[in-house]
Amino acid sequence: MKKILFLIIAIFLYGSEFVPYTGYISYSKDSNKTDSSIIGSYIKIENGKYQYEFDVSYLSQTYDDGDYNEIDLTAVWNMFDNDYKYRVGIHNIYSISSTTATLTSRNRYSSQTTYSDDYSFVIFGGIMKYKYLLYNRSIDLYYSHYKDIDAIQISPKAGYNINYSGIGSFYIEGKVNFIYLTKSVPKDNYTNLVLKLQYFKKDITTTLRAKFFKSVYEVDNDGFVVYNLGEEYKNSYSINISKTIDNSYISVGYGYSKFVENGVDCSSSSYSFSVINKF
Repeated sequence: MKKILFLIIAIFLYGSEFVPYTGYISYSKDSNKTDSSIIGSYIKIENGKYQYEFDVSYLSQTYDDGDYNEIDLTAVWNMFDNDYKYRVGIHNIYSISSTTATLTSRNRYSSQTTYSDDYSFVIFGGIMKYKYLLYNRSIDLYYSHYKDIDAIQISPKAGYNINYSGIGSFYIEGKVNFIYLTKSVPKDNYTNLVLKLQYFKKDITTTLRAKFFKSVYEVDNDGFVVYNLGEEYKNSYSINISKTIDNSYISVGYGYSKFVENGVDCSSSSYSFSVINKF
């Protein structure tokens, strides 16, 4: 599932976060998909050195010949200790799809709809070494189980903060995803590169993010986003500009991705708007 476009209103209570969100994705005419919409809620609860994250979302995706619906439930446990962060989690995926076929009999036409459901999951864990506002280095391991295929993903990542007096500050991050599959689709292993650059100047933050090279069944966003439908993704790019206004955090963004669906090159575009209210 791909959470690219979303509208967020967040409420922060006693060190915790509650984030309901909704989103929309449009696809190129070459794709069998027409559009997707998503609603969900994310909550983070902090208790001393422990941090708990939960996310529930509902995805509705329309195809030319049917529909696909999915419920995702994600839970993550984090522990901070002596400049280290440890995390384990699970991402559950419950889906039901329908396909409508047109039947012909003696010049008469009728339609028949078939339904199928499925459960898949991703379990993951990781460790991070960090110095606040200086750097972070981490490695995460993901195991994804699907109906007809399993995947293992190893994701080392490093990020650095750079401060320039009078200019602002930068955050640079690089991540490599090594993905190994139990069968070829069409290959049995993939490697892609994810780069992120953030620029902070007073109350404005600009974020650029890019993915290079191909990937299949990738797990993204620290386990909260899973590309579980088997498309082979190519390059993708996004930009997000955020501004702090009083106690609110407002951001707008655009994203573009290319992927292969049934051997055909397709693309998706997304536009995002976020509002975070702090209390």
